[in-house]
Formats: sequence, C-alpha cells, structure tokens
Amino acid sequence: MGKNYREIILKQVDTKKQSFDDLRKAIGVKGEKEFASFSNALDELRNEGELYLDKDGYYHIFDSRLAIKQGQIYISKNGMGYMKIMESGKEKNYMIKNDDLNGALPKDIVIIRPLDKEFYGHKHAIVEEIIKRDTYLEAYRYVGNGVFVPYELPIQMQVIVNEPECDELVPDTIVLLEVSSNAKIIDKKQYFYGTIAKVIGHKDDPKIDERAISYKYGFDHKFSKEVMEDVNQIPTCVQEEEIKDRVDLRHKNIFTIDGKDTKDIDDAISIEKDGDNIILRVSIADVSHYLLKYPRLIEEAVNRGNSAYLADSVIPMLPHQLSNGICSLNPEVDRLAKTVEIVFDQDGNIISSDIYKSVIRSTKQMNYDDVNSILEDGIIPEGYETYTDDLILMNKLSSILTRKRTQKGSISLSDCELKIHTMPDGTPTNIKRNYQKQGEKLIENFMIMANIAVTEFYGYLGQPFVYRVHEHPNLVKLKKLILVIKKQNIIDVNIVNNLLSKIEKAIEKNGTIRSHDLGPIIVEAEKNDNLDAVSYLILRAMQKACYSNTNIGHFGLAETDYCHFTSPIRRAADLLDHIIIDLIMEMNYAQTAEEIEEIQDKLDMISKNSFDICQHISEREIAADKAEKEVNLIKTSKYLMEHLDIYEGPIEAKITNINKFGLSLLVNDSIKVKMDAEVLSSYGYHYMRDSRTYYRPKTNDTLNFGTKIYLLDPEVSNNLKLIKYNIPITEEEYERDYVNGKYKVKCLRRTHTINPK
Repeated sequence: MGKNYREIILKQVDTKKQSFDDLRKAIGVKGEKEFASFSNALDELRNEGELYLDKDGYYHIFDSRLAIKQGQIYISKNGMGYMKIMESGKEKNYMIKNDDLNGALPKDIVIIRPLDKEFYGHKHAIVEEIIKRDTYLEAYRYVGNGVFVPYELPIQMQVIVNEPECDELVPDTIVLLEVSSNAKIIDKKQYFYGTIAKVIGHKDDPKIDERAISYKYGFDHKFSKEVMEDVNQIPTCVQEEEIKDRVDLRHKNIFTIDGKDTKDIDDAISIEKDGDNIILRVSIADVSHYLLKYPRLIEEAVNRGNSAYLADSVIPMLPHQLSNGICSLNPEVDRLAKTVEIVFDQDGNIISSDIYKSVIRSTKQMNYDDVNSILEDGIIPEGYETYTDDLILMNKLSSILTRKRTQKGSISLSDCELKIHTMPDGTPTNIKRNYQKQGEKLIENFMIMANIAVTEFYGYLGQPFVYRVHEHPNLVKLKKLILVIKKQNIIDVNIVNNLLSKIEKAIEKNGTIRSHDLGPIIVEAEKNDNLDAVSYLILRAMQKACYSNTNIGHFGLAETDYCHFTSPIRRAADLLDHIIIDLIMEMNYAQTAEEIEEIQDKLDMISKNSFDICQHISEREIAADKAEKEVNLIKTSKYLMEHLDIYEGPIEAKITNINKFGLSLLVNDSIKVKMDAEVLSSYGYHYMRDSRTYYRPKTNDTLNFGTKIYLLDPEVSNNLKLIKYNIPITEEEYERDYVNGKYKVKCLRRTHTINPK
C-alpha cells in the first residue's frame, strides 16, 4: 500500500513553512513513482486551498495565520469579481475591482489579498495569484500581432497566442481561447499565453454574438461525422414491422399545439368522454426507439444535455433529421409514441392511468394563437371547426386541474416568455413577451399530469430513474427577502406578516414551509402588477430545480413524484427515462433468465452512472439558460438602441430589480435595460440597503420594486437617462443637466457614454 502523501505533507508543514526540497528530503521520497505521487499530492493540496506556495518557494498551511485567502472567483457582467469564503462558520464576501483581477477568469481558483476598504458588506480584495484555470472558455477578439482581448467579458486582459494559425487571422476575428494561468510582463504590460480552441468568425459576421455565446457555453451547431453516419441509417418514415405490438391510435382525433414556428414536436394530445369520465391521452415522441441501437447518438444527446434556444434559432440536442423529422410528431404522417392515458372523473380526480407504446397520426398541427382565439374569444379559425368541441372539453379539464394544483400548493413565478424575432443576419425586428393564456396552460397542465403518472409508476420499481426535483427554500434567506417586500410596501402587509410568521415558526422548529404558504403573496403580486419583482426576490431564496437519481420531491409543484418525460427530443433527462422504460418493458416480455440478466446489466450500468449523469445534465440546463439570457440581453439592447425613434417623449419603464449597483428596468413590457448607481447618485438618489430602495432626500422620493419611472433619449444617442420620478422637472433643470452632464447607462455588458450636443 502506497504512502498517503497528503497527510504526511500536511503534518510536516503544520508547524513551519518548508520548500519543495525540504519536504522531499524530510519525507524520504525515493524513485520516480514516489516522486510523481509526492508532486501530485502537493499540487492537489495547493489547488484545494490546503497549502500556499509563497513567492520564495515555501509551502505554508493555508489558515488564519495567513493574510491571504483562496477560493473560486466569479465575475459579473460589469467586470467585477466576487468570492465567498467561509470564515469561523460565517460567509465572508469579497469584491475585486476590474483593475485588480490580474487576469483572473470566471470560476478560476485564485489567491486574493484583502484590503481595508469595504463596500456594502463586501470587503475589497485584489487577485494575487491564479492557482488553477477553470475549463470555462471565453470568446476573444484578435487585435493583431498574435494578441487577443476579451470579446464580451468586460475585463482588462491581453493574451498572446504563438501559433501559425494567427498568421491567417484578420483583426476582429472572434475565437475561443484556452488561456494559461501564467503571465509575462512585456513593456510593463501583463500578458497571458493561450491556444486557439475554435475560430468562430469575424465580429461583423451575421449572428456572430449568438455563435460566440453558444460555443462559449458548449453548444455546437454541427454534429460529428460519426454521429451523422448513425443518423443516416435511421429510416425517415415508420416501417410496418415497427407498428407490431403497439396500440394503434391512428383512428383517434389526435393533434398538437405549439408555437407557430415550432418544428421539433414532442407531444400530441387527444380527449374523449366516457360517461361522466374524461379520458386524456398524452402521446410523446418515442425517440428512444430509434436511438437504442445507436449508443453514439445517446452519448451525444447526454453530452449536449438539451437543446439551446437562442432568440429565434435553436441548437438541437439531436440532428434536425431526427428532431424535425422521424421523431417529430408532424401532422398527417405515422409516428411512434409512448402514450400516457389518464382517466379522470368529472371533478378532475384520477381514476386510473396507463403507459404504453403506440402508433399515432396527428390530424392537425395547431398553434397557441388560434387555440386561444377559440378558448378566450370564441372565434373559430378556418380548419378548426371539427376540433372545437375537443378543445373546449380540454379547456374545461385544464381549468379543473389548475384549480386543484393551486389548492395543493403548486406555485408559478412566471407567466410569460420573451420572444425575439430576427432577420437572417441576426438583427432583431420584433420583441415581445408572450403571456401564458388558456392554450399554454392547457398544455402545461397535461404535460405535468403525464410526468406525474410516469414517475408514480416507474419511479418505484427499484430500477434507475431520473427525477426532476426541487428542494425547499433557504428559510433564513427567504425571511430576509420577504422583509424587503414588507419594507417596500408593495404587498398587503397582512399577507406578508402571515407568511413571515410561518417562516419564523419553521425556523424555530428547524422545519420548513409548504409551497402552499407562498401562494397568497404571489397571487397578490400578480393582481397589483408586481409579479416580476416579487418573483425575483422569492427565486433568490429558492433552490434551483434540477435532475437527480434520488427522489426528494418537487417543492414548487407541491408534488412528491415528478420527472421530465414529455420532451425527449430536446432534453436528455426525458430521453434517459424513455430508455429506462424501454428496458423495463423489454424485461417484462423477456423469455429467458439470460435475457432478463442482460437487460438488468444495462439498467445497472445506467444506475452506476446516474449520479454523474444527473449532475451533468443539470449543469447543461444551467448553461443553456445562461446562453439564452445573454443572447436576449444583446438582442433587446440592440433593438432598443435602434428603435428609440418610435418612442415619443419620455419612455416609461418599470423597476424589476434594485441593488447597490443600480436598477434593472423593463421597457415596453419586454426590453430589459440597467441603470448604474452612479447615474442615480448624480440625481441625488442614495441606496438604502435594508429596504433595497433608492431614496432622494431633496424631494422625499423612493424608488421601489415595481415603480414606474421615465427614461429619455437625448436626441439620437445610444443612451438612456432617468429624468423624473413622479415629480415635475423644470425645463431649466433639464437643460442644465442635459448640456453640462455626461449621460451614462449600462445596457447589457457594454456602457454607452455620450457628451450631449
């Protein structure tokens, strides 16, 4: 058995600092194998923050005796670095200014040296050393002579690439770089060395921003040659032999409801009456049927984790030949599916449910706009005449399910999504928020019921399963944020106090609250048009829903059993559960012990890797969310800057978030912009940390969540400026500020500064 060099090294350094050679000699390291193990142990201890290597080559125990700290750094969109470190059982926050990052990139392991300054609870620090680079890649812009600078990340950094490939690049080419942690000083400037991971294109290329962001987060538009070879072997239509042993639903009135531009259709629905009972069938594309024979396709889907939807384009999890072709439940063609059949009584209670393989033929591809015109306006579009009765019955069932979900405690913190339309070159042409109407709610309710039914059956068979879980919120953090809502007086005080009382009792008993307890405050926020602000605050205390191989329930939906089953074309989690169900079904029909053992071996292999797989696909989901948000910010900013002329006079905006850095604003109910704290300060507003408001003593005005303010476009500038808040502003005051001031507002990651004419 080999030596445990980690423990030996820590004991050796515990009392005094020692050099590499001092340690090697004291421990008695001999031979190449021992030397390698010893060196690796030193590196691991240093990366983990157990040891510190000073500039003189001496190792120290990393504890309170050292003035420096080590941890993982995060960098915000405005280029500020942050680090959280546990000290004496308490969380300590450090903030690193852009100029003090010294080449640190997001998620790097770095050593910081705290300074004496503090800023709203964050102690200032500087990055002293980069210990370990994260694998995270950023986009860089080529400036010439082998030198690159960050393209989107707003930090001061220069990278040298010594590769022949640079000779072929023109200035302003955008690339992904792998950057080393080693810096070199040339002419008193700090340079890092890097290698080109991928050439993305030129900064003036169409959709270059989307491409840079997609590659940065690991979403590639292209599939490998090997993957496409497998795809080309899959038939483009359903074969007769594939229908055998499936329930034939092609005679049913089955249809799909999606957005107008949807091409990867996962789900189809049908409904019928059986006396007083209602039979709902949710048919989901049987993607796993086609992929089980091709392990490379499954591996590709799991590696990608999910499709990424960026503005009005999609980077698919599966090649378009599958996602838009044989796997998509397109109208008027046979398709293989797994159908969840649920029988409800007239009160929406489940009488029975079943899950089986089927063959379907969707009779119509509907869209939400047309369906909503029937359900909300009573207007029947052409071609929907024969479907109206089914849609009305579906809407009746959906309304019952909505009521039952609300009574149970299911909460919804968002009722809309941002839809961005662009030209082929990526220029945004229209931006709007699509609010959830009856058609959208109908599909959401039916998919949730299908997911629950599948989990209740297949989640308790002692086999691997991928659950969709959501932990209870952090009550201490939730209490703090609910107090902010109380201080801002944007929700009825009785509702807020009632929730605070429940939270305090749960904290005292070391317990938790129910999702049902959050219902009243959310309903009230929706009534008074403050759902955006309240949702943001509550989400700050919420855990993020994720995938797990262990079922711990779903707090937000108030469900004990939940999975994602209904989108196997676009989510790896759903696909994996389809594969598990296929194997279990196959085992049920196995004829011999050998067949059963072979299938069980496959399930055991999935089980063995399920923890890592769930963690990976959860991370890919987060990556997709971040990529989508970054693209949305770019598109909405560009759209606003290019369409300011459509607004006459001051532009009304609603405050959706407030912090020490400034305001988040929603313009035209869809476009997000930010306003820096320095702009507010120039107008006499001070940040009030406890209530998270900005207060102006001169006029006794307070900026709260949900407050509507006015923005002005100074002529044709790329700039917005706060000019008034619920108070008249004189022409003289405006002219003075306009002529003498410098207007500055941060939109996106860039700050536009102009000198008024």
